[in-house]
Amino acid sequence: MQSPLTPSAWLCLGAILLHQGVPTPAPSAVAGVTLPPGPAARAFAGVGPATEPARLSADGPAAPDWSRPEGWNRWAEAVGAEARGAQSDPTRRAALARAALSQGRYDDAWDHFAATGGDPPVAAALLPRFFPGVGEPGVQEAPAAAVDFLADARGGLPGPLPDGVLLRPSVPPPSLPAAQVALGRNWIERREMRLEGLRVGASTLAMRVALQSDGIQVDFDHRGGGPARVRVILPEPADFEVRVAYVDWMRQDERGGILEVNLAPGDETHSVFGRLRPRALPWPTQLPARLSQGLADHGLALCFPPEAPDGAMFRAAAPGLAAVLGLSVRVEAAREFSFPGVRVDLEDPALARRKLLGIVTLAERFALRPASR
Repeated sequence: MQSPLTPSAWLCLGAILLHQGVPTPAPSAVAGVTLPPGPAARAFAGVGPATEPARLSADGPAAPDWSRPEGWNRWAEAVGAEARGAQSDPTRRAALARAALSQGRYDDAWDHFAATGGDPPVAAALLPRFFPGVGEPGVQEAPAAAVDFLADARGGLPGPLPDGVLLRPSVPPPSLPAAQVALGRNWIERREMRLEGLRVGASTLAMRVALQSDGIQVDFDHRGGGPARVRVILPEPADFEVRVAYVDWMRQDERGGILEVNLAPGDETHSVFGRLRPRALPWPTQLPARLSQGLADHGLALCFPPEAPDGAMFRAAAPGLAAVLGLSVRVEAAREFSFPGVRVDLEDPALARRKLLGIVTLAERFALRPASR
């Protein structure tokens, strides 16, 4: 019988194998979520693999029909209650995060997520709405397609999702609070988030969302089980837009739509990529040091033509904005008229919705600024 190898002989053998290029086994994937360093990651740090998610209330401003005033009024009530509170309330912040997510205000949504850090079950319930992007009205294309993603969910990961699920991941969280993020630059802060253990149909997947110097990329790796089909809507940063989209590096004719990925055991990484280009933000993106006299005395006027595509949303938003700002907010036809307050021009349909949501961001930050607490 041969004598067993000594420890030094094992080391020599290992060195020879490495020199010959023999691959070492890859570590097994462990279910979990990795966020980039910053406020959101610190808030999520209290979530462990066994953390059970809270059941968030269906009430509040979480992703209603924004063309109706009821949703805006609930948003205003939540903002007002949070502003009056002696300290931040995780449940209210979760509702405000969901509202911001449904409007595509990703930096604001991550800010609200960061404010839930004192309640790991709330953070665990909220994260799947950001990443992989499930569970909100408007994300699934019809109520019948809704997914109870909290069933059998743990540690910030959703429970099993059906094959063909539609995912709408958010942009990865910034490294700074949203109010400190400089918008309007022609370069992108690179950052990414990852998860392992995403269960879709009969498969287990890994998923990655990365902001890169030239685009937004969503990667999927098949880790186990059978084949899977996943559909994705690419997110856009506030000051960039997807110019062209690719699935596995094949250019797609449509942009802004649903992109489909089919995965099978043994496949290489599948990628959905959107090439980004800067877009103009011809309105203020930072809170002023003080309100102008005209704004303080006379308020805002939202100005748009009667036939504006988003006219119902603009009209519905006015009372909620007025409540949050504590100012008069009126709606006017987008024609020349004398108004001593601040006139918000929403005439250009290509810019109007984003401009209104920019005003919503500023109003929310104004109400929740530290001096108001």
